[in-house]
Amino acid sequence: MVGDWNGDGTDSLGVRRDARVAGAQDGYDRRMFELINDYRAQNGVPPLRYWDGLRTGALSHSAWMDRNDRSAPDEPPTSFEHASAAVLRADTRAAGCGTGYAENIFWSSYESTPDLAMTEYMNSPGHRANILNRDLGFVATGTILVDGEIFNTQRFAFSCG
Repeated sequence: MVGDWNGDGTDSLGVRRDARVAGAQDGYDRRMFELINDYRAQNGVPPLRYWDGLRTGALSHSAWMDRNDRSAPDEPPTSFEHASAAVLRADTRAAGCGTGYAENIFWSSYESTPDLAMTEYMNSPGHRANILNRDLGFVATGTILVDGEIFNTQRFAFSCG
């Protein structure tokens, strides 16, 4: 690449090296969707339908948590928080869903599997309540991996379509 790498006003040749490896984890999210419905079935709750529009907001929120993280490596991110009600409402509407929604978030600084993340969710009363809520009908998850850290957002809606 050509650019002013040292700020002296002169372009020079350079190689861009970016230690951050970021990207959506499609397989992780597919497995998480299966696990959500497995847990619902084990608890006598009807399955959720996958709704791709919800994944857009879920991925966006996972990326936001990473972008706004100012913590030291291997410490919980400073931006590990739920989206605001206004963002959740807007994302849910943009997905073609009604105004009712729920959100779960997960972060890990070590290699995490969807099975491990779901165990953590199910061990948390609030997250478990969302996963097993009979009134929710739709779900998608958005997971990104950045520098070995997993950021996962589960987005639920009562009605879509």
